[in-house]
Amino acid sequence: MKNRKLMVKKTASHSKATSISLDELNRITMDIVLYCQNDLKWILARLGYYLYVISGMLTGGLTVYLLAPIGSYIFFGTWNCLPYLKYYPKMLRQGYRFVWMMLVNPQNINFFQIGLSDPPMSQPDRNEVRISKQWDFSEKNCADCTICCKKLNCPLTDKNGDCLSYQSFFWQYFLCGRFPQNQKQIDIYECPKWEIKYA
Repeated sequence: MKNRKLMVKKTASHSKATSISLDELNRITMDIVLYCQNDLKWILARLGYYLYVISGMLTGGLTVYLLAPIGSYIFFGTWNCLPYLKYYPKMLRQGYRFVWMMLVNPQNINFFQIGLSDPPMSQPDRNEVRISKQWDFSEKNCADCTICCKKLNCPLTDKNGDCLSYQSFFWQYFLCGRFPQNQKQIDIYECPKWEIKYA
């Protein structure tokens, strides 16, 4: 009788352990699925962007104008393209300029490289960078600093130097939202706000 009770107890204990293991397995599985879904979403979003940009450049801007609302959403965060059509020629020229930069100096490809599955970001990786001690302004913005925009001759700024693309798809999925990623970027763009933590 004693042995039987002991066996029942062991079985119950084993079932509980199995149940906990299955719950943990389910949680891990769901995390993996969610991670893969996000990865796939980010990959498809970037591929869609590249398709839009490359087709625009290959057609001399024709598809850029035919699909103007899409471009407006990508770069300006709104489907209403009418106020932004005047910026499209500058954006097209900038696209050709970037291609030329890559052809002339292939090292620029690594400098601007972002993985297809990298998550969109609205600030740099705080594990890698910190606010410079010389920065006297808010962490949440760049104050009136537009050095990187001017150095890139960015077509997405207005006559006052304000960013028209702030927090847009382009801003978060590409360089702006995650700037800076490394010391080289800080040096080239003379960024007064950020510094690398472990330089």
